[in-house]
Amino acid sequence: MPVPATMNLLRFARDTYRHRRTVETLLNNHQTFTRHREATLWGCMSQQKTDELVRLVEQARQHEGPIIEIGTLFGITAQAIASAKRPEQSLITVDNYSWNPFCMPAADHREFTRRALDYCVRHAGVEIFDGTSEEFFAGYAGAPPALVFLDGSHRYEHVSAELRHARRLGARILCGDDYCPGPFPGLVRAISEEIGPEIRVTHDVWSWTAPSP
Repeated sequence: MPVPATMNLLRFARDTYRHRRTVETLLNNHQTFTRHREATLWGCMSQQKTDELVRLVEQARQHEGPIIEIGTLFGITAQAIASAKRPEQSLITVDNYSWNPFCMPAADHREFTRRALDYCVRHAGVEIFDGTSEEFFAGYAGAPPALVFLDGSHRYEHVSAELRHARRLGARILCGDDYCPGPFPGLVRAISEEIGPEIRVTHDVWSWTAPSP
């Protein structure tokens, strides 16, 4: 005997309520990406943004230190960075897999990203750091970074801390995505306080270059 339509509706309502936090997150992500059409659900930047980041990475070739990316997500931007840096220059990409636009479990997100970056890890000098940016910077003991790209948390306190760490380490170029006062006021405020007005913004990609020593 077919299940009455009312029973299907009740089951749907019960399941929706049970997974309400996931549904809310998906709706919020949809609204964010709808407002910012240059971003996509695949976790990559627009071509214009990528071109600007590649320009900065090519500029960073002249410096000896590594490139550091905060916010790996699915590794798409890391691949663009890896293709533009010097072959022998290392790229360290940092993520703790606490967020992704598809609400994937952290273990699945981690495995997907590891596989996406497998070739870069084996052949292009890419290292994956599994942890928070705070954990990474606390344990970093390498050379002053040639470039630090921030595209992880956009919360004020996190961006402020990452900028302070990067400057403490002597990073030559600081940059990041989503310089948008409307949706990300905390990020813009942190950059204003830690760096000041001496930044360049191109297609929402912001950058700052340290003065020559």
